[in-house]
Amino acid sequence: MDESGEHSNSLHEDDDVYITIHHHERCNSMVYIFNEFFVLNESGITLFSYASDPEDKDIELISGFLTALNMFAKTEKGESMKSLTLEQTNFIFERRDKLIYVLNSEMDDAKRLLHHFLDDLIDKFQQRFSDEITAFDGNIAVFEEFTDILHKCMKKFALNILQKRMKDMEENEFSQSISVIMKETGELLFSKAKQYVDSEQLAFLVPLLVKGARLAVKNLVDQDLEWILVITSKRRVLMVQPMASVFVIEEFKVDYEFPEQFNKKAKKLVSAFHDDDFLPEIRYIKVFRDNGKVIDEYGRALGYETTMTVDATMVVNAGRNFTRKYYKVNLAGIAMGDSDKSTLIVPFKDFFAMVRGDQVHFKRFSTILQYIESMTG
Repeated sequence: MDESGEHSNSLHEDDDVYITIHHHERCNSMVYIFNEFFVLNESGITLFSYASDPEDKDIELISGFLTALNMFAKTEKGESMKSLTLEQTNFIFERRDKLIYVLNSEMDDAKRLLHHFLDDLIDKFQQRFSDEITAFDGNIAVFEEFTDILHKCMKKFALNILQKRMKDMEENEFSQSISVIMKETGELLFSKAKQYVDSEQLAFLVPLLVKGARLAVKNLVDQDLEWILVITSKRRVLMVQPMASVFVIEEFKVDYEFPEQFNKKAKKLVSAFHDDDFLPEIRYIKVFRDNGKVIDEYGRALGYETTMTVDATMVVNAGRNFTRKYYKVNLAGIAMGDSDKSTLIVPFKDFFAMVRGDQVHFKRFSTILQYIESMTG
C-alpha cells in the first residue's frame, strides 16, 4: 500500500530475485546439500574423497572412521553398512564391485535426491575407472579427475542451484518454495516450502509447460531452454529450470497484481516502441493472433526478429493451462530464456505480444514485471 492506501506494484531491492543459472558455484556461507563423498576399497584405502566445504579439515578423520566402522560391521556381523544416522548427520553407504561409496548430509529431507545423486556418481565412477579398479596398484592419484565429473553430476541434479537458493529462501520472504522433480518419473525428490506444494499437479503440469517452451526456444534461436518464468495475475510467480535429470521449480510471492484481462490495441502497443525511450531494453516486438497470424512487428536491432508465432501460441496456452489449474488465476505473462536472449509473451484480450531482448536485461523479476505493467498500462 502507498500513503493513499492504494495498492502499489513494487518490489524492494532487497526482496528482488535474480534469474541465474548456477553452473558451479562454491561459497562458504552456502547450505550444503551434502557434506562429503568417499570411495573406499575393501582394504580400507580411500580412493577418492570430496568435501563440499573447501575449508573442511575433518575429511581424513571421517574417512578413517568410515573405514573402521565398515570393517567392524563386516567382521562382527558379516555384512556391510547401509546407513548410519547420528544426531545431525546421515550417512548413506552403497557397496558395488568391492568398493564402498559413502555420502553424508545434515539435510534429512534431501535423502531421496541424494540417493539418486549417489547412484549416478557410482555409475560414473565405475564407468570411468573400470580398468583402474580391476587392476588397482595403490596409486590413488588417478582418481583425482573424478572431481570434475562430480561437479557435472551436481549440476545434473541441481545441487548447485539448491545450495544457493536454500540460503536465499531463508533470508528472503519473497521465496515461497523450491522443489525438485525427477524428469522421467515425476517423483518429488526434494521440497522445502513455506506453503503447500501440490507435487502431483507439478509433476503433471511442469513437463507440459517445459515441452512447449523448449520447442519455442529451439525454433527461435536454436539454443537450449535454461529457464521459464510464469507470471500470474495475482501475486504468484513460478520459475522452472530444466536440468539434465530433474526439474527445479521455485515459487515466489510478489506485490504485483494485474487485471484479469489486458485490453489494448495491437497497433497502438507497437507504435509505443517507435519511441526509443520506451522500454529501451526491448529490442523487438511482434503482435499476433492466437492462430499465429501476425498483426504487426517492429525491431530496434538485428538478430532478435523471429517468424515463430505458432510455437509462441503453444507456450502461452501451456502457461494459461498451468496457472488456471495450479493457481486458479489467469496468466499475466510468460518469459523464457537461453544463455543469450530472453523472450516475454503477454496475452491481451484479442492478441498476443511477444518482446525480445538480451538475457542481461531480464535478470530481475521486478524488471520483467515492470515490462508487463508498462506494456499493458
